[in-house]
Amino acid sequence: MTAADFTDRKLSFKAICGNKQNNIRLNGLFNKSYITIFQNSGHVRVSKKSIYGYTTCNGNIYRFLDKKPLLLLNENDDIQIYKWILPQRPPYGSTNATNYYFSKGKEGDIQKLTFKNLKNAFVENPAFIQLVEKYFKFNTDLAEYDESNRSYRLTMLFKQTRK
Repeated sequence: MTAADFTDRKLSFKAICGNKQNNIRLNGLFNKSYITIFQNSGHVRVSKKSIYGYTTCNGNIYRFLDKKPLLLLNENDDIQIYKWILPQRPPYGSTNATNYYFSKGKEGDIQKLTFKNLKNAFVENPAFIQLVEKYFKFNTDLAEYDESNRSYRLTMLFKQTRK
């Protein structure tokens, strides 16, 4: 499946929410490299590397990076931002750590959201990189969401340089 297929909702498999005979098992608990698709009385295993993404029954969109499912936070922006919540278990504490990632559009490779990766990905847009360096201090700031504009600050700055 391609990014265009996913965007156009041309799905390779459609689970029926709440139906145990037609569903998808992500196999995340055991960090498997494949998902299991159950359909009627049979099942098939599909490599996570061959899957562009999937949509949950509540409408959340995920893409895989390696074996990790990343939640897409802004589907319709030129810079797509994803998050992965890494559960922390004792002895490290019971809080979660959130890692952020990005891609250049729907077809771009997913990369960790850092200054270095943004500079490499947008080398052709120095105005954008200058704004990023001006308005953000730390890598963790890059995923800031602007509630009043209902948009990520990073994507708002990118749009300013595309006018």
